[in-house]
Amino acid sequence: MKTFKIISVLCLSVRMIGTGLPVSASGQLTREQIESINLLVANMVPNPRNECVQFNPKHQRVYVTEIRYWDYAQGLVDYGTTGYLARAFEYHFSNGMITSVNILHLYEDGVMKFPWLEISADKTSLQITERGINFITHKEKEPVVLRYVMKNGSLKLQDFSPQTRTDERRFEIIQTEEGLELYAWGFFGRQPAWKIRRDGDLLEFHNDDGSYMKYENGILMERHLGNNAPARFGYTTANGIGQYRKIGEDGEVEPILGIERKTDEDGYLIYERQEPPGPIIESAGKTEIFIGEEYPDVTGLANRMYSNPLPPEIHPTYHYARFWTYAENIRQLDFSKLDTKLTDSYLVNLKNKSLLRVMRNAVYARHGRLFGRPDLQVLWDSCSWYKRNSEYTDDLLTETDQYNISLIQKYEERLRNYSYRPFMIAY
Repeated sequence: MKTFKIISVLCLSVRMIGTGLPVSASGQLTREQIESINLLVANMVPNPRNECVQFNPKHQRVYVTEIRYWDYAQGLVDYGTTGYLARAFEYHFSNGMITSVNILHLYEDGVMKFPWLEISADKTSLQITERGINFITHKEKEPVVLRYVMKNGSLKLQDFSPQTRTDERRFEIIQTEEGLELYAWGFFGRQPAWKIRRDGDLLEFHNDDGSYMKYENGILMERHLGNNAPARFGYTTANGIGQYRKIGEDGEVEPILGIERKTDEDGYLIYERQEPPGPIIESAGKTEIFIGEEYPDVTGLANRMYSNPLPPEIHPTYHYARFWTYAENIRQLDFSKLDTKLTDSYLVNLKNKSLLRVMRNAVYARHGRLFGRPDLQVLWDSCSWYKRNSEYTDDLLTETDQYNISLIQKYEERLRNYSYRPFMIAY
């Protein structure tokens, strides 16, 4: 199975080695313009992480996905109140420049893809269309169009529409003699974010508050959290097994995470695993990262929150994403089988927990039971044969119903005890 990691907050760039991009040609962008555009887009990606990844320019499409574990050995993942098994970002490139970004929610039974960013540019202007989805209605939000004036490596925000959409931060990049300066437009107006310096394969970010990040060959090697932080953090490896270490002002070193990293033959990061010394550290367990041209097969993973009923106001995305998955499952299920006792020959063909879960709950739904889980209630309400019964009790279940519930549970338990195998690299 292949997995990938969410992209960098600050450095999504493609090294131009061997790409043959022209420095100056009519209708084509320069290398410094492409690097600035990619840097700007990287900062717009929602909820990114600080690990910096430079993609191999051989690829025209790259998936970057993070999988966070609650229990790595059992393949149990945890994203708080969100129900997917992994989230991926799909980047499309043309001549080294990012042209679009999509968000993918990965489930055992399918993938939900949402358009996010569309990027177009000529030698003097840049336009970024920022889209979004209302997860309750599954309708697209009104897009925001950002327009920039480009000059050398500078990307100056000219305007955006509609002006009423001020809920998202905007960024711009200004080129100076010392390097690049990244600015963020927000509630308090235009604020400096980072001063960026590049020297060959070394990339450094400095902030006025003392924050600092250093990347070598596109891989985060050192970070300082600012003047109020008494320590800096460093990785001991760019390719191999090492540690993420906290280094105090007195030079004392404290291991924070075990790190395993792998790069391809061209030196680009394709795998990272972060492993805390205990099962959980600061609410985060083990994380695996893969980068490649395909998104992962998440079969064998399970989200630990699936069995917990959640009210809709907590996280609508969770419920309607699960409804989408269940709705897809209905097409594969024959509920008329529940009229008689189920057979092993039928259940053995339901090869994932989600199918079995829907089939088991259909037994109750046929008697009009109300469901505490909003995702299941939404599902059954969408079925013409389902009639809510406020007086439902388990006494309505027949002997056949009870038999079928018990048999389905046995198959669910078998899948739950399936020996989960850690991901293998296939790149």
